[in-house]
Amino acid sequence: MCALIALSLSARAQDLAQQIKLGPHTFYVPKAWMHDLLVTASAPYSSSGPAHFWTKPQAGPIEAEELGITIPESGWAPWPGALPKFIRLRHAAAVRLPLPDAQTKQLLDLANFRQADIHGFVRVATGFTEPGQQPQWEDFIRKGYLNEVGDPLLIHSNNMELSFGFRLDSRVQISVKTDLGVQYGFSNTKFPEARWWGLYRRVRSFINYLQEPR
Repeated sequence: MCALIALSLSARAQDLAQQIKLGPHTFYVPKAWMHDLLVTASAPYSSSGPAHFWTKPQAGPIEAEELGITIPESGWAPWPGALPKFIRLRHAAAVRLPLPDAQTKQLLDLANFRQADIHGFVRVATGFTEPGQQPQWEDFIRKGYLNEVGDPLLIHSNNMELSFGFRLDSRVQISVKTDLGVQYGFSNTKFPEARWWGLYRRVRSFINYLQEPR
């Protein structure tokens, strides 16, 4: 009897969550989220088969290379708290080099010699600046932080405002495993610099949440 109940619960869990495998990393995405292109999984053309693109729940696990999640304004229940506009996870045999590339190393060296602001970030690069205006873009590094694979938190902050008040997204791209990278985009209006560190930690927690079997 207990075995039958356990099997029933396991089957129900599989009905509620879609397994999406990016290499050795498995994500359990609620099937209720998979509508209106809010969740996409893709695998490029390769010698083992044609390209694939999934937007709807499937009967079995999806084996992909990239998982994209667009966050609606209302958020994703039951996950609490605000998230960025989108999160994209990508698996590759070598998402990052064993050591920071030359450009990242140069930015890290700059950050080491500059003082952090009150939010813990150091501005290391700026785009075109008109007199009396903010730079079109700025790059910031979290002072003194390298994650578990040795990557810094580099924020590409976009200040450009286009027509009708539309602003380009600010972005973060960082490796969270040696073979798994994450990119996310957000609005500086919703997430000013004071919230960048908290947003990054929330994104990491959200990724961990998606990897919990359900």
